[in-house]
Amino acid sequence: TEQQIDFLGKGSFFTPDNRDYIFGATAPEPFDWNKGYISPTPFVASMQGQSLSCVGQSTMNLAKNAWFHKNGNLQDFSARFPYCQIALPGGGAFLRDGVDLLVKQGDCLNVTMPSGQTEAIMRDKTGLPEAQIVSKGYDIYGDLAYASVGLNIDTLAVAIRDSGAVMIGATGHNIGWSTPDLKPPVLGDGQPTWGHAVTAVGAVMRNGKKAIKILNSWSSAWGENGYGYMYEDYMKWLQAAFVLTDNFINPNIMKLVILGKEQFLVDKDDKAWHIYNASTLNNLYATGIISTLTPEPVPSVNDTGKEFVILTQE
Repeated sequence: TEQQIDFLGKGSFFTPDNRDYIFGATAPEPFDWNKGYISPTPFVASMQGQSLSCVGQSTMNLAKNAWFHKNGNLQDFSARFPYCQIALPGGGAFLRDGVDLLVKQGDCLNVTMPSGQTEAIMRDKTGLPEAQIVSKGYDIYGDLAYASVGLNIDTLAVAIRDSGAVMIGATGHNIGWSTPDLKPPVLGDGQPTWGHAVTAVGAVMRNGKKAIKILNSWSSAWGENGYGYMYEDYMKWLQAAFVLTDNFINPNIMKLVILGKEQFLVDKDDKAWHIYNASTLNNLYATGIISTLTPEPVPSVNDTGKEFVILTQE
């Protein structure tokens, strides 16, 4: 019920970042909605309780999915391992931080860092150094990157089909999430809204409409054994979606320009950084940060007054 949902944790946050890789460098086959798709990974709904660890729960599900796809068996990964490292001071976490940590560190088993249903347990870093060593034995994500998925139902369906699972951040409200057929918030209805991370695991036709099947972290007592459905009208209420994939576009996020004899790198906010280091330029070109080493002549620049030395993408 909507009253019970009040006592369940949520806790996802998102900020745009134009450095994100974009899903779909190689154009995938269009999604066949008549056929549909359900991930073969045998997920079981977790229970975050009153903790705000939904991003950690979905990160754990991505780990389970990646391991199952590579090895054909399921591992009981920990939701606490990622969450205790990315939790914000007030609770909850950024979606990107979950998938970023998964690519960099992997995950450890739940027996190493047991999860719980309170914020205090999920934030507890006891045993973390040892767990970070153990997680390297399960780190199969180094061959993949996390990529941002377009927030339309057809693109999400393709990403789910091609990877098996996608992390989704959504804005929701109690009434709309009191049944498995999720209803988006209605502006002005007086209901408070919140951010919540779930794992998209399927794309099907349901009630004659396109629907994304999601795995929640409110136990199997919620929805249909822990699963719910987002329809096309919910897409505008999504915060973001991330997938583990090797099919991504590395966006050009800076442009090389020349003013007189001086070269600058210009970012997407039109701020210009003076540059003179050829090796840095070559590195930026090799990693796709800039698309050419030939500078574009410009009449003026918004000079930051700083020299550009190096750019690292976290």
